[in-house]
Amino acid sequence: MPFGSMVMSAAVVAMFLVFAGAVAWGDYQTRPERLKPPSQER
Repeated sequence: MPFGSMVMSAAVVAMFLVFAGAVAWGDYQTRPERLKPPSQER
């Protein structure tokens, strides 16, 4: 496999990983437990 193809494949894989990380972060931020206001009880 030529070097340019390996670099392009690595870039595509990296972009998918970045997208997966963004989706996972968004899912974590919009969980119902995280959307509840913090309780003032101690």
